[in-house]
Amino acid sequence: MISIIIPVFNVEQYIEQCLESIVSQTIDHSIIECIIVNDCTPDNSMDLVNQQVKKCQTKNDKITYKVINHNYNMGVSTSRNDGLEAAKGEFVFFVDADDYLYPDCLKTLYNAHLKYKNSDLIIGNAYNESLDSLTFKIKECKVLKNMNYLYEGNIANYTIWNKLIRRNILQKNVIKFKSDVSISEDDLFNFQLHSAINEAVILPQKTYFYRKNEMGQTIKYKYANASNTLNGYITILSIYEKELKGKCYLGKSFFSFNLSSRAIDFLNNNKNNISDVKSLERQLRMIIRGILKKHIINIRPILFLMTILATKPFEWVMRMSFYRRYFNKISMLFWKPAMMMDIFHGNML
Repeated sequence: MISIIIPVFNVEQYIEQCLESIVSQTIDHSIIECIIVNDCTPDNSMDLVNQQVKKCQTKNDKITYKVINHNYNMGVSTSRNDGLEAAKGEFVFFVDADDYLYPDCLKTLYNAHLKYKNSDLIIGNAYNESLDSLTFKIKECKVLKNMNYLYEGNIANYTIWNKLIRRNILQKNVIKFKSDVSISEDDLFNFQLHSAINEAVILPQKTYFYRKNEMGQTIKYKYANASNTLNGYITILSIYEKELKGKCYLGKSFFSFNLSSRAIDFLNNNKNNISDVKSLERQLRMIIRGILKKHIINIRPILFLMTILATKPFEWVMRMSFYRRYFNKISMLFWKPAMMMDIFHGNML
């Protein structure tokens, strides 16, 4: 069974299309469990959800529906965690309620699992409406046994949707969303997930339609309270620093560098809106110094040179439009030599 988890908040404009795309799936509907988490949405989203569920039940559709209702708005992380608690499927699949699935989405992903039975994670390609492009520029299926590549710029995916995830991997490693932050929670989830799996499959087929919802919780939250946003970045980076060890050290370092760069950029652009800016800036720089120290201790000179770009003497580089536009390509200049060093460290798993 595949457990689909959909948090619902302020999505009345999109929820019908999202649920209809699940009903339109070409895979056997008896293996679909659809868990809808009502995060105390103030609009008419749940009326539309209930209508859709009732319509499917009237037609004797074999999809199993579960509806979880929150008494107050608890955020997307708690909603997803509650969905995970209720899930019974071998795999879980997260969907944002303002997006939708292409008809062969679940069938394509599940068939990949049947072909590569050791896979714990199967990721489909997604069409990004705002960018008018696909997530992955690949022409054939990629089977990864070295999980460092899941953090690598050409494949790294910081979102949680459009992924078939083996549920017992999450249970065994106690991987959940951090409910006390409302920014980059997907990053942290993936940071912990990628190092826990044994084999991953990346597919070129388009399976998911992503749209940027300007009314969504994350976008509204990010700029509504800049202090909380920066504190969220710091909270997650502190976990990154603590867990920067063992399997996927290289990949985790790239995730850490990416988030450090975003946090520094956010800090520099929102200083006037952050009330406790000096304290938070001090915490942020202390964490980055801690990551640099780990690279020195672990004899990782390439990663040290990469991360030092996020420190004060070099921040002017980040302000350059060229750097911001080609961030992934620039960071990839460090990837190949760092991978060679990774062989030296015996982490080529």
